[in-house]
Amino acid sequence: SGEEEVENQKSNNILGADHTTDLWALGAVLYHLHVGTTPFVSPSPYLTFLKIQRGNLYRPLAIADDDAWDLMTKLLKVNPKERLGADCFEVVANDDDDGGSGDNEHLKPNKIVKHRNGYDVIRNHPYFSGRKKKSENDDKNEMECDGDNEHL
Repeated sequence: SGEEEVENQKSNNILGADHTTDLWALGAVLYHLHVGTTPFVSPSPYLTFLKIQRGNLYRPLAIADDDAWDLMTKLLKVNPKERLGADCFEVVANDDDDGGSGDNEHLKPNKIVKHRNGYDVIRNHPYFSGRKKKSENDDKNEMECDGDNEHL
């Protein structure tokens, strides 16, 4: 039954959202910005669900940048533990003793523990390194233009 499935998910700690959900969302937003549609667009919600569940992500012609595609596929993994940056943080149960009877155990928020340098693995992805160089050059060009305007 549905209740048994929810209890099974609770006991395996897979119910709810954590930082890996945000990684998925980042991949979906990047895809949408490059293509103009959602990553798993289908004629019906059920077919969309099946595409997501099976990880059927196909590269459209609109994504010409190999680094962009690499980043999107690494963020849109079906298994949350396989997503780029998933191992940068860990969600652990809050074991603080509140002196109570334990009735409010489900209300305690989990703790998030940061590993290494957090999301540096994403910041250092080649997709962003190419954009960083371009933006630095743009800043230099803007400074030169600003300097020229002072003489007008």
